[in-house]
Amino acid sequence: MPKHTFTNSQPIPVILEDGDYILKVVEVVDGISKGAKTSGAEQLEIKFEEDGTGKTVYETLIFHPSLAWKIDCFVQCFGIEAKEGEDIELDAEALEGRKGWVALKIETHNDKKRNRIAMFYTDREKFEQEEIPF
Repeated sequence: MPKHTFTNSQPIPVILEDGDYILKVVEVVDGISKGAKTSGAEQLEIKFEEDGTGKTVYETLIFHPSLAWKIDCFVQCFGIEAKEGEDIELDAEALEGRKGWVALKIETHNDKKRNRIAMFYTDREKFEQEEIPF
């Protein structure tokens, strides 16, 4: 039987430089927020892939009134059709494969670096799902 000495190593995330990127939604997981101000609110944990490299970025959309602006920007950035005042459902299957322009920044927390989405661009080109090359 093989033996292994556990070293508690962690995967080393690949960090993208601060800047503008095209991200594609590759996975969406439904959940419930546990945040102090948003506890109990529905949330979507989204895994994105950077266009062309396959490097990943993660973001969580929390469906709480204080974060409605962020969901509005996501909807516009990823070309989801919606009219002001309209109730829309963000279905995981419908989101996967969508692309949009974002600004990324490097964030350091507890001496660990990771990428965060600083802005979902709402004024850049929109991509149709059939245009997704990767």
